[in-house]
Amino acid sequence: MSRPILKIELTTIDWIVEAIATLALLGLVIYSILTYPTLPDKVVTHYGVGGKADATGSKSTLWLLIGLTVFIYGLLTIASRFPHKFNYLTAITEQNAKRQYTLSLQMMRLLKLAIVLIITYVTYITISLAKGNDSGLGSWFLPLTLISIFGIIIFYIIKSSTKQS
Repeated sequence: MSRPILKIELTTIDWIVEAIATLALLGLVIYSILTYPTLPDKVVTHYGVGGKADATGSKSTLWLLIGLTVFIYGLLTIASRFPHKFNYLTAITEQNAKRQYTLSLQMMRLLKLAIVLIITYVTYITISLAKGNDSGLGSWFLPLTLISIFGIIIFYIIKSSTKQS
């Protein structure tokens, strides 16, 4: 059984989420390019569970983090063009396809935004630490990150599993 292929139009909120994610990614890249020459040779490369820096390495590792962010952003953007290929908890029919595709695309957009914002924050703190201006991510970082990512996923799983009234 093949799934319907639909073009899901973006709402105003969808456009806003996309714009914020794109601007955050551009800000990350521009900020990193502008500050890179002023960084010391060693920067933080790992943070412990409590948000404190616990390993250092070459400042060029920042480009790995930025490259990974650009890759994830691009991958999620491309994947969002094919909601009919996603895995769903319910069978996709002509009647529910639009709703299920819309929900899955909203989830992808919010996950993309969350990931870009999280990595942008980590990069900002890493650069601040390298310049001696900060003390770490904070003990709240890991719980908030996990709640954000899993909260988005759980919310949309529940929403997609309920009947539309």
